[in-house]
Amino acid sequence: MQQLVRSGASPSYLLSGCRRKRNWICWAKHRNPNIRKKVPLDLSEWNETSREYGSGDYSNKSNWMSFDEAFERSREDNSISGFGFVMMRTPYCYIDIDNCVNPQSLEIDDEVSSLIDEVNSYTEISSSNTGLHIIGRGKASSYGWAPDHLDIEIGVFDGSWVDVTLQHVSSTPRETNNIHHVINELCERYDIETHGGWD
Repeated sequence: MQQLVRSGASPSYLLSGCRRKRNWICWAKHRNPNIRKKVPLDLSEWNETSREYGSGDYSNKSNWMSFDEAFERSREDNSISGFGFVMMRTPYCYIDIDNCVNPQSLEIDDEVSSLIDEVNSYTEISSSNTGLHIIGRGKASSYGWAPDHLDIEIGVFDGSWVDVTLQHVSSTPRETNNIHHVINELCERYDIETHGGWD
């Protein structure tokens, strides 16, 4: 087992390539607490009755904004749960590993630790504190989640969006590296075909 350590690095020292792009959105947790779903928002639509923003299409560029705007809005507005980066029309992709981090101790098992080292790109702890996002540059040969029978809950995506927490893992690069070859090898290793969902 390995224990993760958050770097505590300022946002200005993380993901500089992604931050330069106007591909950022804000999101909110689903109004039903039993549904673990992040809902992209349309910040131009505000419902006074429910005191919440309307849901938005992450692929609609009118909902995109700069990193600074998304970051500040998410910090200042209690109706916003977080912000994320839209991978569409960019060279970026990400690996999503769910339920792999002990939220109390931040320990991960040896397989996940080896994956982080193998991919060698920016890695952060997810908003649930139980998962990891590895963001890099490259295009995946397929996308979606690995089959349920595997011991690891891993998915690969290059056309969706990712919730960004900036809970950077200190042992990993602060920037994205080219992971094109390794991400396609992972798709083959974990039998990731274009069959999974985006959530």
